[in-house]
Amino acid sequence: MKKALVFSLAAMAVGVAQAQMSVGVEGGVFQADIDSVVASEIRSTGRSVTAATDDSSSGFRLFGSTPLNQKTDVEFGFFTHSDFSVKYNFTFVPLVGTQTYSFSGLDLSAVHKPLNNGFFVKGGLHSSRYNIDTQVRSTTTGFTSSVDTSGTGIGFLAGLGYEATVSDGVKARASFVRYMNIGGESDLAMNLMTLGISKAF
Repeated sequence: MKKALVFSLAAMAVGVAQAQMSVGVEGGVFQADIDSVVASEIRSTGRSVTAATDDSSSGFRLFGSTPLNQKTDVEFGFFTHSDFSVKYNFTFVPLVGTQTYSFSGLDLSAVHKPLNNGFFVKGGLHSSRYNIDTQVRSTTTGFTSSVDTSGTGIGFLAGLGYEATVSDGVKARASFVRYMNIGGESDLAMNLMTLGISKAF
């Protein structure tokens, strides 16, 4: 029985030693889903206000992964992006408002490859932070008032993509991933549409 136990432990050690760690980077278009927040901001003014939203920006994500089994990897990453922005125009008063939104955080997910052809799906959690900088300026006096709002929290992520081998140990990927509940807020979300490359060691 001791021999069987030693053999099992040795087999596990070999499996861990053979597991390859991969690191990579991906970048592309990050798109904010902030419509409900913008609508709430407009309602809170109690005035006639129009909003112009620039909800797309460039961003990147650094990631690492290790195999869990033949079809599933465990992946962790860090993401950030350039700011999203919203401009508010007040119809009957000489005021202009602007907001900038920034999201960043860490994520942990399972990447499953069910068909062994490069296609993958992923799901997991993220710990993220949001920061919203709000400014309102009088167009007659130039006086500006500003407020910063921020928060951190846990949310979910889900997505899919395709990965292909470029050369020995090098893979390229394209993916779409949705991050929900940014900073723990149910009305903040973001879509990541990225291209990436990774290297196994």
